[in-house]
Amino acid sequence: MLNSIPVSICIGIGQVAVVLVAVVVVVVVVVVVVVVVVVVVVVVEVVVTENSYRSRSNSSSIRSIMNFL
Repeated sequence: MLNSIPVSICIGIGQVAVVLVAVVVVVVVVVVVVVVVVVVVVVVEVVVTENSYRSRSNSSSIRSIMNFL
């Protein structure tokens, strides 16, 4: 009986640790996904606004980069 009590406590602590690790992993994944989505949206908006501005001036950053290469 005495040996089974610490084992059950260890199992409970292990389960809590697994749950905590799973929660932390889920939170990290959600944060990474949100950051990636925000970065993609910002980049797309910047590219669209730059293209609209540069199409008025008839010069593209992509063309200048390709000419540079």
